[in-house]
Amino acid sequence: MAYIGKKMSENAYQAHKDGLLVKSQVDSRLLKKYGFKYSVGFFRWLCDKKYIKPVAFHHTSASCKLTPFYSPKAISFMQNYCNLDILYKQYLNKTTREEIKKQLGIKYAKAYVSADVLGIKCDPIEFHCVKYKNLLFWSTETAFHHKSNKVKVIEVFDDRPSNNWNNKNTRKIINKIILYKNPDVKVMG
Repeated sequence: MAYIGKKMSENAYQAHKDGLLVKSQVDSRLLKKYGFKYSVGFFRWLCDKKYIKPVAFHHTSASCKLTPFYSPKAISFMQNYCNLDILYKQYLNKTTREEIKKQLGIKYAKAYVSADVLGIKCDPIEFHCVKYKNLLFWSTETAFHHKSNKVKVIEVFDDRPSNNWNNKNTRKIINKIILYKNPDVKVMG
């Protein structure tokens, strides 16, 4: 890795030339240019909470610190596809994650799914899902139509059942639902 003085690696320099930014370079003027109507502090909070993910990491400073670089395109993407009003209230500590779940109508459901939906031959399989609108999310990538004749909801819960809940994806699913206006998933059944 070649370094330019003691300031940054050649890759970091190239990232800057390509228009990528470190978090500290983002100011209100840049945010406004990309249609982001919130504060710089909120943008940085979104980065810290990993709602906005870096597109690259490069070495900077004399101590070779690995620094995340962000694309300005992420600002427009967040504005167009994410629930920023909800996240902004959370950033301001005016709402909690639990209140957001209730506001969005997020629930938990146990459901039997016909094996043919999954492309296998066996008895219906019990899934523990996150229920949102007309979908039962099994993972961040897959959901079932809860009104399908091949999916039978057994029980719906307002809060996550403490016993016998077998879905390790639950937290990630809820994060995706809270983040995106229309979560992109493969719908089965």
